[in-house]
Amino acid sequence: MTNFWQATKQHKKTVKVERENRLYYNDAGQPTTYSQENLPGNYIVVDQQTFNECRMDVRVVDGKLTRPNMITEFRKLVPSDEGTETLAEDITLIGPGQHWQVKYYD
Repeated sequence: MTNFWQATKQHKKTVKVERENRLYYNDAGQPTTYSQENLPGNYIVVDQQTFNECRMDVRVVDGKLTRPNMITEFRKLVPSDEGTETLAEDITLIGPGQHWQVKYYD
């Protein structure tokens, strides 16, 4: 019987297999499954983070992944003469004080 260190020297290195992370989708572009196996149907190759998220609310349009719920605009509360009135000391509480309105930026 060989000891541990002799066995490690005799051990052959294993080959690392690269797998594709695939998102399978139907004709409407809706995801059906995420897999690393070769399944029948349409698919696109996605990155590891997208594969780990496994989101079913994404769509495939022209072979590209789109996320319809992504925020494409930024908004900020700004002082105003109209809008919601909050306390001057704490804007999380509604009451007499300062009016605030949402301003949108593209």
